[in-house]
Amino acid sequence: MRRPRNPSTTGRRPKRNKFGAKRTQVGDRKFDSKAEARRYVELRALEQAGAITGLRCQVRYSLTAHNVKIGHYVADFVYVRGDVVGGAECREVVEDVKGIETQLFRWKARHFAAEYGREIEVVRMDRERKAKAAKSRRTIQR
Repeated sequence: MRRPRNPSTTGRRPKRNKFGAKRTQVGDRKFDSKAEARRYVELRALEQAGAITGLRCQVRYSLTAHNVKIGHYVADFVYVRGDVVGGAECREVVEDVKGIETQLFRWKARHFAAEYGREIEVVRMDRERKAKAAKSRRTIQR
């Protein structure tokens, strides 16, 4: 049986992400995409300003059906936000950064909402992709 080759020793580039996301590091934390890293920087600034508290990354939730574990959902960020408008109490926010929303994610989000009684806030951070697409369209037309 053949052993898989290590890309660092064979000179090959590592396999790229299915959706073109590039792993990014901010400080000592690694993120699966630039958009996720950018959102982390925004949330850290909000936490330092006091708008949110208890920021956590990559929080794992079990998904069960009829007391049987059927899978899990990993939230990109979880934090507590106090809604000042209307005098509402603080609430925990579960947030996921998405460029492309897959069918599997939609299923997990529905299941999460049914099991935990709250929605996942989806943040779209695809500005870079739109800018690159517009730039490439301009160069093709010339």
